Amino acid sequence: MVKKNDQIHRAEKAGTGHSDKLCLYFHDVSYFDKKEIQKNIGGYKEITKRYGGKVRIKKLYCVLSNNEIYEYNI
Repeated sequence: MVKKNDQIHRAEKAGTGHSDKLCLYFHDVSYFDKKEIQKNIGGYKEITKRYGGKVRIKKLYCVLSNNEIYEYNI
């Protein structure tokens, strides 16, 4: 998610617009792990805070191929 944060920042600077939402699609449902997602969200927030950055991703959507959708507020 840190790389996505950088992509959003570059889009803002380029004036191409930006979004504060990120959608991840899991074609193979076995790759999705709720605990791992939450751990990565925490890591994203910590790294952003540590380096004085701004958390640009506010919502994360995880879409699974079995039509399950999970929404996380960041």
